[in-house]
Amino acid sequence: MKRKEYEEKLRAWEAEGYDVSELREKWFPLKGRKSRIGIWLSLVVVIFIAVAGVVVWQAMQPAPPSVPAVRIPSPAPTTSPTPAPTPIPAPVAVARYTLATSASPAGAGSVSPGSGTYDTGASVSAVASPAPGYIFDHWSGDFSGTSPTMVLTMDSNKNVVANFVPVYSLSKSINPPEGGSITVSPPSAPYGAGATVTLEAAAAPGYRFSHWSGDAFGTNSITTITMDSNKTVIANFAVIRVSLITSVSPLGAGTVNPSSGTYDMGSKVTLTASPASGYRFALWSGDATGTSSAISITMDSDKNIIANFVSEQLKVSFGGWYVGGIKVDTATKGNNVVVKMTISGGTPGQYKILVRRDIVWAEDQTVSELTFNHEGALSTKDLAFVAAYATGEASTDGYHVDVVKDGYGIWSMTNAYPPRLRVNR
Repeated sequence: MKRKEYEEKLRAWEAEGYDVSELREKWFPLKGRKSRIGIWLSLVVVIFIAVAGVVVWQAMQPAPPSVPAVRIPSPAPTTSPTPAPTPIPAPVAVARYTLATSASPAGAGSVSPGSGTYDTGASVSAVASPAPGYIFDHWSGDFSGTSPTMVLTMDSNKNVVANFVPVYSLSKSINPPEGGSITVSPPSAPYGAGATVTLEAAAAPGYRFSHWSGDAFGTNSITTITMDSNKTVIANFAVIRVSLITSVSPLGAGTVNPSSGTYDMGSKVTLTASPASGYRFALWSGDATGTSSAISITMDSDKNIIANFVSEQLKVSFGGWYVGGIKVDTATKGNNVVVKMTISGGTPGQYKILVRRDIVWAEDQTVSELTFNHEGALSTKDLAFVAAYATGEASTDGYHVDVVKDGYGIWSMTNAYPPRLRVNR
């Protein structure tokens, strides 16, 4: 193979990326390489001589017209790319709003904190404080409410007014002091101007509400006043007066002292009953009880009291015979009969009423009796029995009544028919 072919193969393999240095050393020994180096050096010398000749030639040429030198900038040095810095956001402007506070009327109070400028969305807390003689009433403007403390969100410019009103005092009194009491609603004091206050008067036992005076008026126990100045109210009470009416029975049988009159509620009154000649006191009735001729009563209401007297002499009254609720003079065998008797006067003691069947030839036969204590006043009694015939040919078919005291007969019915009851055969 020719040298030229070897060189072409070597260059082809070098182009393909193979290391052909060993083959080059083998195929082309060092002698041949040195001759090639000489050729290259000769070529360089020729080029240098040619360039030098050109330079000399240019130097011998006439100078061209003066042309301003133009500086050609040197190319920028090649450097590695620097990473771009992270951008910093531009500052955002925060909106600011103004809060203006004031008090009305001027000098009536203050707001803390006062006027100022705040960031948007800021929460502002303020307190209204009244000056002496005033009380906080309400907020107005860009805030509303009745609490002296407000919390406001600053989302725009704000104008807030704390409104105050004058305060007034309420003085109350009772006349007479023990007559009752006053309830005030609302009870807190002092009161702001324009406040409505309700007054209620309550009477103590034995008293009644009379009327209002001072800065309140009327006879109704409940009233209202408007606080537009300092107020004084008086609740006036009056003692309740009750009446006492006394009487005697029977009329003319005695007296009562004191007699009828009007008294303060709750007062004490002593009553004394005095009998007329031929009578004695028996008992109290109506709104009083008892058998003592002198009693003490409490006037807690109107009273009607009767002093009862009885005659010193006994009085027995026959009320009649009754069959089936009908007054009769005669009865039939087997009838249920009731006799009515009334006893008054006389001396107190144990009394007995006897219903007896008439028998001519023997002692009368008792068919019904009633024993009771008679105090001298009116005693009304009913006795019942069953009508029957008397036994024996000499009997009379009838009944009569006897009254006995302490074993002695003190009254007996006459023999006539009537009042005696006849029983028909």
